[in-house]
Amino acid sequence: MRRTLLVSFAAVPVLALAVTVSSQASATGHSPAATHVSAAALAAARAAIERDFTADTGPAAAGSRLQHRDGPAAVVASAFWAGYVAKNTGGDVYTQVTGNWIQPAIKCNPNETELAVFWVGLDGYTSTPVEQTGSLAECFKGAISYYTWWQMFPDAPTIVGATVKAGDNITATVTFAGGNFNLTVNDATTAGNNINTNQACPAGVAGGCPRSSAEWVAEAPSGGRGYYPLPNFTAWTLNAGTATSNLRVNQPIGAFPNDQLTLTAVNPPGQAAGTYPLAPTGALNAGGNSFITTWTGSY
Repeated sequence: MRRTLLVSFAAVPVLALAVTVSSQASATGHSPAATHVSAAALAAARAAIERDFTADTGPAAAGSRLQHRDGPAAVVASAFWAGYVAKNTGGDVYTQVTGNWIQPAIKCNPNETELAVFWVGLDGYTSTPVEQTGSLAECFKGAISYYTWWQMFPDAPTIVGATVKAGDNITATVTFAGGNFNLTVNDATTAGNNINTNQACPAGVAGGCPRSSAEWVAEAPSGGRGYYPLPNFTAWTLNAGTATSNLRVNQPIGAFPNDQLTLTAVNPPGQAAGTYPLAPTGALNAGGNSFITTWTGSY
């Protein structure tokens, strides 16, 4: 079952980027050649991501927190995110977050534009800005493309690497020091996709960037058209997830007050009330620094 949910948000500037396109054959057998997708069309699809794709603020800020239950982490149903969030209920102010993963492969529905993003970041759970970086998978007319990217939300995202492949070994880190944020991505498998950029907190954000949370997230992003459908992705295993705050240095996710997030859909008005998981997140491992998020459905 699909739901249609349109959202509105302030327009963000489009960054002027040189566009190069890298496409991988779909697991469903749809390759760019098989679906006759031109390089110009793929370039337009990438430009659309840069224009429309946005990181929604977190479940608490957006009022999408639907349910809780007690346990080692609060299990939260989110309309946007799956993964884990380290919170500031213990007084933590975060200065670093990092994680490692193997880029999940996606399967395409050739009739839709689908997006899945995987990232680490600071802020956004109970605050407006998000300082984030990671990898992205797009399905456009049956053709699959993978990228690396970063964003200082509410500013527009910047897509960097265009030669990412499913199976690439990705490490992403966001560090705050000297009043600025350093965002890095290392693709240890394929050259040309690394990121190392220093950015200030976006201008005009009320309250600035408080660094009130750290995140390890698989996301179904939204844009001008509403939520993008979430492509079927192989299980996302987040490894070596650590954070540093004013109270704890280079500690695993489980050392912080944290929420465990499951991406959850809500039936639209006119249909039977209820929710269903799109991307459930499993428990942390014994070391508290790794978890698995799986795909079970799309909007």
